[in-house]
Amino acid sequence: MNEQKALPGTIRDRIQELMNRKRIKQAELAEKIGESSSTFSRFINGVTDKISPDAIVRMAKEFEVSTDFLLGVVNDPVRKNYDIGQIGLSVDAARNLYTGKVNADVVNRLLTNPRFAETTDMIGLYLDDRLARGVAAQNELYGLAYENLRGIPDAKKDADEIRSWITNPHRDELDRIRESFEAVVRDIKKEYGSNRMKKTQVMTREITRGMFAEITKGQDLQNLRISPEEYADRICDYLAAGHGISRTLLRPFRWVMVHLIKLFGGKAAHGQPSDQ
Repeated sequence: MNEQKALPGTIRDRIQELMNRKRIKQAELAEKIGESSSTFSRFINGVTDKISPDAIVRMAKEFEVSTDFLLGVVNDPVRKNYDIGQIGLSVDAARNLYTGKVNADVVNRLLTNPRFAETTDMIGLYLDDRLARGVAAQNELYGLAYENLRGIPDAKKDADEIRSWITNPHRDELDRIRESFEAVVRDIKKEYGSNRMKKTQVMTREITRGMFAEITKGQDLQNLRISPEEYADRICDYLAAGHGISRTLLRPFRWVMVHLIKLFGGKAAHGQPSDQ
């Protein structure tokens, strides 16, 4: 649904529409924003225009929209600016994002991936040891049952099976977290990596064709005669002119290329394997 077209423009109309969408009653909303039911009712019904700024802020938070949207300043309900503290980021975390120390694009894709919220919940449970405490208590019961049964000849098989149920309190959690996170990364790769890979393949193909055309310029393709130095020079000329790579950076590349051509090209010329 298009939020901009669906919602009317006045603050009262927008509040009433948002209440309907969230199925929250007027008295309930008044309590949530710290206003008396009678005061809030008078405002909604247009008897008074007075409402506290704090109430506007609390309503925006309740409906997950911006205060500017409630006030009719903008038509986009999505809040664009947040205080660091409001979204729970530490100063160091925000600095890492701002300075590019952390890849912001990857973070954006993680945060918008539906599975990632589940992964963070799993990590939270793991850090709090809530599930681990349950597993540890379960292990105690299994251990007690094993100790009571292992001395009974007819129950030895059952005792051994019960002992096999005892697990590392964190192992299963970590396995689930890893599987969940890997699924998130695979999702992101599908939407992000496939197009980039196609573009890279096209670009690589174009560069390779261009390099081959440069190398074979003026040559008989059935009987090429070109020295390693000339080969390397043509490649470097093509990369410098066509792709803006500096000659300084290409100098060591040229040196390596010449030596590799002499090494492997010489072996190939004498019918020897190149070991590669």
